[in-house]
Amino acid sequence: MTVGAGALLLTGCGDGDVRSEFRKGYQQGQREAATEIAAKAALAGVGVPLAGDLDCTATPPAQGQSSGPVACTGRTNDGQAVALSGRIDSISPDDRADFVRGDFTVTVGGRQVLKGNCLGPGC
Repeated sequence: MTVGAGALLLTGCGDGDVRSEFRKGYQQGQREAATEIAAKAALAGVGVPLAGDLDCTATPPAQGQSSGPVACTGRTNDGQAVALSGRIDSISPDDRADFVRGDFTVTVGGRQVLKGNCLGPGC
């Protein structure tokens, strides 16, 4: 019965609606994952090892805009709070997957440790 209800819900939307929402979700996931990975590598590069992954939320750009906000949180191995804030202008193509461009500030324990316009080895 659940499968039938799901099929009913999907057929109730126009194809354009489903594709548009799918594209938004896919792009948001790409932005969040790319930022998590690139920021973790950048922090390791300045001697700040993380206890696990960062948790990032990237809002897709508003219509007519080219960049959208991003915020990440996490913890260092010694328990200090890590926070990244900024905006994402672009991410590398899938075949490279090695940078995120925008404007980023990263703090550890309230102290700024990184500020820049690119994260990742492809910068």
